[in-house]
Amino acid sequence: MITGDSFNLEQLVDLQGKCSYAQKKAISHELSKRIRLYLENSNIFNDYDNFQPRRDIKKSVETLNHNGFIELGSHLNKRQILETNSYFSQLPCYNAHLVSKSDLVPRKLDAGATNFPFGSFRMNDVIDAPYILELANAPEMLALASEYLGCLPTLYSLNAWWSFPGHEVEEKMTQGFHRDEDDFKNCVLFLYLTDTDEGSGAHEYIRGTHSQDLTRELLKGTSFPLINIGTDESPQWVKVEFEDLFEGACYGGDRIYERIFGEQISQINGKAGDAFISDPSGLHRAKPPKEFSRLIVWIRYGYYENKAYQADGIIPVDFDWSSGRIPDSNLHRYINRLVLRV
Repeated sequence: MITGDSFNLEQLVDLQGKCSYAQKKAISHELSKRIRLYLENSNIFNDYDNFQPRRDIKKSVETLNHNGFIELGSHLNKRQILETNSYFSQLPCYNAHLVSKSDLVPRKLDAGATNFPFGSFRMNDVIDAPYILELANAPEMLALASEYLGCLPTLYSLNAWWSFPGHEVEEKMTQGFHRDEDDFKNCVLFLYLTDTDEGSGAHEYIRGTHSQDLTRELLKGTSFPLINIGTDESPQWVKVEFEDLFEGACYGGDRIYERIFGEQISQINGKAGDAFISDPSGLHRAKPPKEFSRLIVWIRYGYYENKAYQADGIIPVDFDWSSGRIPDSNLHRYINRLVLRV
């Protein structure tokens, strides 16, 4: 399946789909090692020193390893935010958090878009947006992703979408706690383009749930595997096996997760321009906006043309490598090969 610097894509995706959570994590170590070997045997590796992790990057990754996410502060100034939001406000969007999951009907904000819970943008529009592709390729972000994944990352998805208030909770469409199953291991850079808090769709993450070892520690001293999802006066006990907490996408367990991990739930608020990076295999959700619409971007880093990349039907878009937006190097052509045509 993986020999030397060759990869059987079909077998790798099939393996990814069949593996347990623990098996994926174990295989990720071997996969990152093989990718490093491939890069060392190519001229791509010669450019890698451009963003070797600094000491502060290593500290950030320690936090990411422990919590499952890290807040990165502001990465767009007021002028850049206005320019980016103006760009997206003029474009049609589609009525799901991903275009591939929508009815494929384009709608503008003042022409029906807000009649649905979500409004997403085509990937080529996200790539053409000011500052987004540049952020995805910023040395700091590539260093964080490289250190976390154990090898040079592959950028496999860019997405931007609105969450609109006034709709029922989409518990099985990002607004219920869940795990992403994109790759053997991956990380996601999120960028808020609107001020985001409790009333406008803040991201929530259950710290430590990206790691089975950390999760076992969190469960010590609790009533697990018996969980009371009722009240003290009217208890409703359910039995939950440890494996159930890591089986598939894990949608539908919000009441259980809130009971057993309540103190571990972090709400990630932020101003427009703030960014954070997370391991989406940990339990997370977006709070449904109650008052204000939220516009957010994701930038996904992984290893290869993974299960999510194929399921979402992503194909590279045309790109002018002489534009100067990102360096035209072997390193950047490798990192962006799944989203930018090379």
